[in-house]
Amino acid sequence: MSKELSFAGAKRAAKIPWVEKYRPKKVDDVAHQEEVVRALKKSLDTGNLPHLLLYGPPGTGKTSTALAIGHELYGPELFKTRVMELNASDERGINVIRSKVKSFSQVATAAASYNGRQIIDPLASRCAKFRFRPLEGDTMGDKLVAICSQENLHITEEALRTVVSISGGDLRKAITTLQSVSSLYDEKEVTEDAIVEVAGVIPPKKVDRLMDACASGSFFRLQSAVTDMTMDGYSSALVLSQMHDRIVDAALSNKQKAEIMKRLAAADQALVDSADEFLQLFDVCAFMMRVYGLKD
Repeated sequence: MSKELSFAGAKRAAKIPWVEKYRPKKVDDVAHQEEVVRALKKSLDTGNLPHLLLYGPPGTGKTSTALAIGHELYGPELFKTRVMELNASDERGINVIRSKVKSFSQVATAAASYNGRQIIDPLASRCAKFRFRPLEGDTMGDKLVAICSQENLHITEEALRTVVSISGGDLRKAITTLQSVSSLYDEKEVTEDAIVEVAGVIPPKKVDRLMDACASGSFFRLQSAVTDMTMDGYSSALVLSQMHDRIVDAALSNKQKAEIMKRLAAADQALVDSADEFLQLFDVCAFMMRVYGLKD
């Protein structure tokens, strides 16, 4: 009987999303938000905790910080009865206030939002506002390596760079991608190819080939690269998005980058309006070839 219970517990533990499994339990453990952590720690130490409005991009630690505050205030047992988490996507309206929030005699609010301006002024004026920044690559890399160590996985340098790059500062997305790779592949090594396959992005080598064709000055090479990318079934919007990230770090002048970005934006709008994908991608790449040929 004890073996059956142990096996059932192990199965439940295996099914826990890594985002929840490795969610910070203390405010000090929240990554890359030093100013926020410092201010909240001072409030917790003095017992003077105001209503909070935490805002910033997804996956930067807003919900984790709110839950960590609850754990530090009440501990694991009282947390279950004194902290209520409501998701605005499916729990909203006056009925939620009547049926759930009114049961609490005193309420301290910690609201998490992508954009602080989405919160109405009467509510925002009652809260201390804290902005959460996207996580830097080194911080994300350290967290992912630590998780891999806990899960007995080895992640290659290329795979680590790729998952950090495609996550765009969103640690939740990076951890979810890592767990998906671990679930789908039996190997104990996380490779770049596995990350690319699970994340649904274009392999970096193919994007490099297209960028090299833009800088080559050869029209026929460019036409071949764009045709191959289109025939492989990748959407032009995704191609342009990944090219955008490369252009930001490219060895071009600010003026050249600005001209290319304007063309990218126009093509993106055209694609939203159902323009031909091949023509839009080819137009951007041909324009980039011309910009590469210009002197600063």
